Amino acid sequence: MDSLTQIVLGAAVGELVAGKRIGNQAMLWGAVAGTIPDLDVLANPFLDIVQELRWHRSLMHSVLFAILVAPLLGWLFNRLGTKYNLKYLSEMSFWRWTNLFFWGMLTHSWLDIFTTWGTKIFYPFSDYGYATKTVFVVDFFYTVPFLILLLWARFLPAFKDKLYNKKRAFLVWFGVGMSSFYLLMGVVNQQRVNIVFEENLKAQNIDYLRYDTKTTPLNILLWNNIVETENGYYSGYYSVLDKDKTIKYHYFDKNWELLAPIKDNKKVQQLLEVPQGYYTVKTYQEDENKMYQINDLRFGQLDGWQNGDGDFVFTYLITEDKDGKLSFEQKRNKFDEGFQLMMQLLGRALGK
Repeated sequence: MDSLTQIVLGAAVGELVAGKRIGNQAMLWGAVAGTIPDLDVLANPFLDIVQELRWHRSLMHSVLFAILVAPLLGWLFNRLGTKYNLKYLSEMSFWRWTNLFFWGMLTHSWLDIFTTWGTKIFYPFSDYGYATKTVFVVDFFYTVPFLILLLWARFLPAFKDKLYNKKRAFLVWFGVGMSSFYLLMGVVNQQRVNIVFEENLKAQNIDYLRYDTKTTPLNILLWNNIVETENGYYSGYYSVLDKDKTIKYHYFDKNWELLAPIKDNKKVQQLLEVPQGYYTVKTYQEDENKMYQINDLRFGQLDGWQNGDGDFVFTYLITEDKDGKLSFEQKRNKFDEGFQLMMQLLGRALGK
């Protein structure tokens, strides 16, 4: 999820774990804990694009990382508090600091699992990125109500007559419950639309190997279905508010055979692991270089998405020079009409 959402969730965890001990400071340190896993981006300047894609949401989003790092941070904060008698730090035990950082980091990873990219929560024992794909990476319907309740709790006094203000905990728990219910509704809606997609695939005689269903930006109403066949993919959209349940699918050829000259390259193989088998290939010449374009289908298209002719959100370029050397980059998309695109998606989500 986006940074603001993870800060909100982390602050809520901090309040629930430590609010009774350190008041408003609990939200601050909880927000810090909820931000730590995304600090993996600090390694990006030292990585090429393939390494960057594989590194993101791996070690620092894993259960192992939370287990190992939380006690270290717990010891550090407890040590600073007792040695220098720092206010608030000294009022928390080692185990409570450890709990704050452990749950702050772990809930960050759990929330990321609901998005599309994939989170390697069992890294390094498993390199698989788990993803339910039931909420978009930015969703104001998840974040804003949660944030309002958290701010409400924040501006209430933490203590009354030296006793913890339980209304703060109630508001935070209510925010956690409401946001969790939204995640649950995403899972439920995904199952509902899968029934519609499967009925359409059968009615349209599409013989498929597997399919992938994900929500679209900023909502859990409009869903995109990517269907893999032997030679290509079908892509279609359906909103839970649609009155007409007929899906219009658009077809894309795989063209995987175009990668034959470079398929044995280790870096190419690593890049192809990223889209988890949902990608198409295109080749073309640029000066003396041969270009391989790999489209990651999991995140849909930009302008033209309704007709299946838009650029894909995530596209990777492999350049083969005249000496056979390969270089890798991610294509930068232009979002000149981003607002119009969002309005189109939201309108479609409402069944238009």
